[in-house]
Amino acid sequence: MIWTKTWIPILLLGLMAISWTGCIEDPDVPPCVDLDGDGYGNADFYLGGCLSEVPDCDDSNPEVSPSSIEICDDLDNDCDGRLGDDELDGDGDGVSACDGDCDNLNVNTYPGATEICDGFDNDCDDALPEDESDVDGDGHRACDTDCDDSNADINPDADEACNLIDDDCDGDNDEDFHDDVDDYTT
Repeated sequence: MIWTKTWIPILLLGLMAISWTGCIEDPDVPPCVDLDGDGYGNADFYLGGCLSEVPDCDDSNPEVSPSSIEICDDLDNDCDGRLGDDELDGDGDGVSACDGDCDNLNVNTYPGATEICDGFDNDCDDALPEDESDVDGDGHRACDTDCDDSNADINPDADEACNLIDDDCDGDNDEDFHDDVDDYTT
């Protein structure tokens, strides 16, 4: 009978060594203090016995631990001491990729930006303005220099022809064919 009474408390102590976090505790290692149940103990209360030797940087949030993946929430989810790249404003325009910046390396591109003639979707609405496309393929866009983007023969690099059209987009028709002052071409 003495044998039974002696081993029951020892057996119960052994069962108690399994913590509520699921860690099986070693009697030589202090218990894991894991307040949010993610398997990582808080740096202030880290006593060992957890999944990792690396402590949890926010033991009140199970979305934050050394094994978490960075998400757009302005938190250091993976405990590496910095926010994820998408959460940072890479170009200084006041908007991060998480907040909708479609080109976080271009200061002129963010949601609500004014479209400028640069070939980029500056306002991040997934649409390039029609005048920023080179419709006729002549290397010039209507928004900056092409006065007729439906005709590849009319652009700032074209030679002026005697045809009553402003072929070189300088605002004058047939200016290379005036050899006198009477406004009639040869």
